[in-house]
Amino acid sequence: MRVIRVIISFLGSKTLTVWLVGALIVYYLTVAVWSREAFATFILNLSRNDLFRVLYVLFVINAALRIIAALKALWPRRRRFFLKLPLYAGLLLFIAAAFMSLNVRKSRIILLGHGDRVTVAWDRAPLRVIGIESALKKRMLRTEGSAVFDYEPSVTLIDGRGRRYSINAFPPKKIGSSFMHIMNFGIGPGVELRKGGRTVTKGYMALRLTPFGAVDRFAIDPYPYTFYLSILPNRVLKKGNEAARDYDLTTPRYRVEVTKGDRVIAGAETDTMISFDKDMSLHFSPPDDWVLLQAAYDPFFPWFVTGLVLLLLGSILYPFTFLR
Repeated sequence: MRVIRVIISFLGSKTLTVWLVGALIVYYLTVAVWSREAFATFILNLSRNDLFRVLYVLFVINAALRIIAALKALWPRRRRFFLKLPLYAGLLLFIAAAFMSLNVRKSRIILLGHGDRVTVAWDRAPLRVIGIESALKKRMLRTEGSAVFDYEPSVTLIDGRGRRYSINAFPPKKIGSSFMHIMNFGIGPGVELRKGGRTVTKGYMALRLTPFGAVDRFAIDPYPYTFYLSILPNRVLKKGNEAARDYDLTTPRYRVEVTKGDRVIAGAETDTMISFDKDMSLHFSPPDDWVLLQAAYDPFFPWFVTGLVLLLLGSILYPFTFLR
């Protein structure tokens, strides 16, 4: 019994707090010398490294025991007890929920186009994409001072019961037990590869061609070609010294370069097709929009948010503890 008391006393001691905080400071300063992402490295280790997990659990136990002791000492003075309770409870809930969230959280990144199904292992009911709103208008004029994007991208999903959900980049939206948000978006040119006039494959290529001028590439197995694409304005309008680029994303104009190994074998500016290597040709059809969706399952996220709210409330109430 005495041994248990000694262990509990050590776990709730200021000495252990100093050692743990000191170890964190030394780690942070040491890693910061070699990496600019010291905090990110710490978070990554906290979800993967057993030594970091053990030390953090010791920190949570130490904080819990010290908070309990502090609240016991405050209990005779009821007003100060209840004024400090949100801050102490929020701190403990925050550090505990953050640890559990990092180690229990599941995540999946899904590339989606129109009509695709969204399935995740932790939710049985699948969803289907019925609409994608790109951050770009289909027809637009661009000048030197124009914004890169016109508005926030969104994707509309529908479940088996006909309920619709609109998801944006921020904030994440909860659907079932998943939090979802858009990480990226882009244009998927419709392509058709022909050999000797016969179609050998066709489909959409999810490429990163925005902001305009960006170059992306793709290959089509088993053919030894790599295709480099960028979007050009369909036409350029000039008035005096001013120039505006007119883009029509229903029929984009591409700069295309075809390589075979390390050798460039063809290049063109086109909105229809490019021929190369004797009897090969690549044809373009109207593009489709795509989004990169992140779905995450985090049962401790509500507790994490609750901890933040309590911390904020406790910070507001804390100055009143000094009033007589």
